[in-house]
Amino acid sequence: VIFVDLIDESDWLSKLFIEVCQKLEPVGFKPDKNFHNHITLARIKTPIKFPPDINLKNINCDFTIKVNSFYLMESTLTPSGSIYRIVKKFD
Repeated sequence: VIFVDLIDESDWLSKLFIEVCQKLEPVGFKPDKNFHNHITLARIKTPIKFPPDINLKNINCDFTIKVNSFYLMESTLTPSGSIYRIVKKFD
């Protein structure tokens, strides 16, 4: 998996994660992983070798994202890949 770590200075994403989990707990939802602020860029099925002079671990970029809404998504894993379905949009 190639992903970008996100720094959430206001801790808004973690608070959102906790609130969503609390709301879904009465219907039996329990998160299967600890929350990690990130954006997934790619999933690679077969191993690839990067040239030894490429260091992808310390690339820094500074940007701000304004969030107007988010989607609660359902992910179904299949042999040919994940299938995603929008459960609900929240403004």
